[in-house]
Amino acid sequence: MPDATDSFPRRLTMRLDVEPEKLAQIRQVVKAHLDMWRLTEIADLVTLAVTELLTNVHKHTPGKEATLLVQRVPGGACVVVSDPDPTIPKVKEPDWIGESGRGLHLLTTLADDWGIAPTNTGKDVWIRVAAIAHTPE
Repeated sequence: MPDATDSFPRRLTMRLDVEPEKLAQIRQVVKAHLDMWRLTEIADLVTLAVTELLTNVHKHTPGKEATLLVQRVPGGACVVVSDPDPTIPKVKEPDWIGESGRGLHLLTTLADDWGIAPTNTGKDVWIRVAAIAHTPE
């Protein structure tokens, strides 16, 4: 029997000019999709990932342009942020007192899988978050 979520698109794609004041609205849209996909239990982690990845674009990418893809995948969700800057970010030991520099380190420890891939037009930074397995009652 098909799952009720089968009638919803399994991907959200947004082309963005990343500005901090838009992040709350973007998080709401992402959370609404996760709720439709019955992935509410990982919504906080996924929206944190979206915020961190888009903040990196705003801080480090000339032009502040990005494409956000959030996709329901078997067992969870995948987030990909594509931007035109070919510079590959490095995960480094964070300065816990500083105001920045912890985002990518945080995501690499919280995500089930992650990566950075150069593209013909810049790079993709992605994470995968597994849904929490529920035992039937």
